[in-house]
This record gives sequence, C-alpha cells and structure tokens, in this order.
Amino acid sequence: MSTNQFKKLTSQPIPRPPAEQPEEEEPPSFHFKEITPEDWRANEAPMADLYDHRIVSGEYVRERLKIPEEAGTGTMAPQPQMPSKPLADVKSEVPERWRLKQSKRGIIAERLG
Repeated sequence: MSTNQFKKLTSQPIPRPPAEQPEEEEPPSFHFKEITPEDWRANEAPMADLYDHRIVSGEYVRERLKIPEEAGTGTMAPQPQMPSKPLADVKSEVPERWRLKQSKRGIIAERLG
C-alpha cells in the first residue's frame, strides 16, 4: 500500500452516531404575516371565480379570505338572471340608409328614404 492510498483513506470523514434527542421535542411551528389589503384584493377575484364555477365551497373562500363566518349568513344579493333571448319571429326595424357625396366643402352624408 502506497502513501497516497493511505492519505485518501484517512482524509474521508468518519461517520458519528446521531446525537441523543430529548424525548418531548415540540414540533416546529410557522407564523405567517397577516394578509395585506393588496393581497386580499389580488386573491378575491380568483377565489370568486372558483366559487362561481362550483370548484370550491363558500366556506373555503371565506376561510382563505379571512372573512368571518357570520358574513356568510343572512340576506345575500340575488343571483343574476340570464338575459332573455330575442324572439326570432319579431321583425327588426329597417336600418337607416345614407348616401355620401363629395363636395367642395368635403364629404356630405344624406339620409335616403
């Protein structure tokens, strides 16, 4: 065995057994900053869209936006109704017809009919 091989073997760290940990160690806890008004406004529209598409519940939206539970009870705004479709058999008014003329003062529009 040459000297170089011996140096390679001894230069590697020797593993040590793990240190004893106390029995009653508390789990780590995380504390996040309160949501700012800017963040709330940025989160409101996407959360409302998810609720409108029935992807998430109203309770989940209120929880994420930190809206109290009592805000979800009581009289709410009525659901918007779908606009009525125009009837196919009703004749629409005839559109106006115009004629454009070139003159010395520019283009003049005249109504026909």
